[in-house]
Amino acid sequence: MAARVYRPVGEGPHPVLVYYHGGGWVLGSLDSHDRGVRALTKATGCVSVSVDYRLAPENPFPAAVSDCLVALEWVSQNAGKFGGDPNRIAVGGDSAGGNLAAVTAIAARESGPGLAFQLLIYPVVDSDLTRDSYKTFANAPMLPGDRMTYFWEQYVPDPGRRTDWRCAPLRAQDHTGLPPALVIGAGLDPLVDEGRAYAEKLRSSGVSVEYKVFPRMTHAFFQAPGLLDDARTAADLAASALRAALRIDL
Repeated sequence: MAARVYRPVGEGPHPVLVYYHGGGWVLGSLDSHDRGVRALTKATGCVSVSVDYRLAPENPFPAAVSDCLVALEWVSQNAGKFGGDPNRIAVGGDSAGGNLAAVTAIAARESGPGLAFQLLIYPVVDSDLTRDSYKTFANAPMLPGDRMTYFWEQYVPDPGRRTDWRCAPLRAQDHTGLPPALVIGAGLDPLVDEGRAYAEKLRSSGVSVEYKVFPRMTHAFFQAPGLLDDARTAADLAASALRAALRIDL
């Protein structure tokens, strides 16, 4: 496992965003999400730590979860060495990375460290592939429904294990006491229904949640702020929410 640390301009200690990249637990890397993490670092004033967790199918569930928890613990224990504040840590991620951020937030509630925020960008939060959005957007660009079937088969080959909350955080028995969240959805995405359901689950559990869906957008739109107005709006929203939660005054 590797990680890449991005440091903002100015004297620390700075709050820390631990970021998990997307890619269906199969694809993605530090390089694939480099531009986006750099942009969040600049826009928020956070130190960002991008985590290169092990990928399936060579390393199936729960290898990625284990790596992400180890990375979070390492950040908490070593933040001061790279200008970070161990008392102001957020987790975030997109798609499968959003899944890992949500899972990490639940695990950290029990074992620490305390988290200030979770940024969940069109997260995978459930293993139910029969939701209406999977049917409506079965042939969606960027992420057709059958590709998610493939990703699940690689990540959790045994269907009987897919009810485990560590791969399907919507199925956790208790969502109380979790850090505030921003959940961003894409309207033309098989994942949009489960993202909305997760925001509702958090809210009904007493967690402060902001949910924003971009109706015209497809999966992965957040990665294209140079091309899409909605991606720029979403990036600005994410940066603003992080600054507020982490008490950053730029």
